[in-house]
Amino acid sequence: MAWARIAIAFDLELGHLAVGGGVLAGYGVLLGAGKQRGRSLQLVAVGCTVLGLLLGKYLIVAQVVATEYPDVATSYVHPQVFGMSSESFGDFFSACDLLWVALALGDAIRFTAPKERALTPVRQARRRAPGSDRRDMRRLALATARTSG
Repeated sequence: MAWARIAIAFDLELGHLAVGGGVLAGYGVLLGAGKQRGRSLQLVAVGCTVLGLLLGKYLIVAQVVATEYPDVATSYVHPQVFGMSSESFGDFFSACDLLWVALALGDAIRFTAPKERALTPVRQARRRAPGSDRRDMRRLALATARTSG
């Protein structure tokens, strides 16, 4: 919504603000989930980002329609404004918008991505079974040859 308001107020659409929407959606989902992370929360964050971007874009298009046709537009949710906005919605998208949408979605996904736990050397040693590595097999073979010979 802030993105649409700034775009309308300054007659300038900034993609950086769309990325900020993705950051805010991801962070909002993270806080709403009690700082839990996971795939399902990533989907929620992506859904919120897409919904926010589409709503912002609609508000921008509806403002242009309301400005161009003041006699038709009584509000942004008027059926005629909605119809005229949906007809001209494609005219307001460019290839550059896809870049900003991708960056916004990437931020939403990144904020809610599951964190990988770093293994300490002790945990790595416990996790690795003896003999699973070629060096371990060679050492085991040499140790066996020394004790039997």
